[in-house]
Amino acid sequence: MTYNPAILRDALKARSMSMRDLSKRLQMDVADLRSEIEDKSEPGLGIIGKVARELSLPKFAFFMPRPPEMNDALPDFRSDQPEETQKSRQTVEVIQ
Repeated sequence: MTYNPAILRDALKARSMSMRDLSKRLQMDVADLRSEIEDKSEPGLGIIGKVARELSLPKFAFFMPRPPEMNDALPDFRSDQPEETQKSRQTVEVIQ
């Protein structure tokens, strides 16, 4: 199986997150995270597991040929001007 970097991009978009947001959740420097994920042809299973957990995806999703179905970002309708906001892992798990 081959790592598919498009999965991470799609997952971050669906979760209204940036790479910087993900690095904060993982308590890593964004440059270190990019190095682990983007600069290697095959990231280690340890970092994939951590990223998968934060994005509420199974580890194997990062090895699929096409991105799995993910809930797109949802606007926060509690506001009088709803806009898409970052969701916590727990919120995403409840929505699923």
